[in-house]
Amino acid sequence: MSEQNPENEPAAPNLQLKVQVPDELIRGHLGDVALIGFCEKPRGREFRLLFFEIRTAFDADRTLVSDPHHLPGTVHAPVVLYPENAKRLATALSQNVARYMARFGAGQLPTGEARYLWSTGDQFMNSAFDAQVGTAPASVYANLIMVNHRPSEFTLDFLFVPPNPPFARVVQRVILAPGVAVTLAADLERVVAEYEQRFGPIPLTPFPGGPIVH
Repeated sequence: MSEQNPENEPAAPNLQLKVQVPDELIRGHLGDVALIGFCEKPRGREFRLLFFEIRTAFDADRTLVSDPHHLPGTVHAPVVLYPENAKRLATALSQNVARYMARFGAGQLPTGEARYLWSTGDQFMNSAFDAQVGTAPASVYANLIMVNHRPSEFTLDFLFVPPNPPFARVVQRVILAPGVAVTLAADLERVVAEYEQRFGPIPLTPFPGGPIVH
């Protein structure tokens, strides 16, 4: 277990939280593709994000190739968010993207990939991804998210804050290329809008309902 270093890690001064980062999550997981879904379950509704790290390989001509359509590679743990936190994430990521564009421009911004799907049950309703979703590790629940960026990447820290702060624990850290972050931000906005069309506006409650620091 390592405690967050204030010199090189995002902080949450307005919440006065001490963030703990497990050793296995310090370096984070790459997210080349994201699947986004929302479910209506008997005990409540939720959003899920599933991240893939795409495997690349050289073909016979020594050309670097990848196969995003079949999503070979590492599947990271699905992150479960209640609707209000999914809405906050969509806003925070979009704001970070806007600041990134203002600071660094979009001329060299690579194209990223995000995939959107939804269902009314526990199983994502898209046969192209059934096998990959089925091999994902166990889900993790987050009620606070920190979004940060620098020229080469965006970092999403998903945290769980227990009933008695000031301690919060990172349960998933995902590193996105700028192009992936741009696409994911747009898809999150669209998914949240479709959710609200179907179920009504998502109310935003004060912490501890789940703030987002960015």
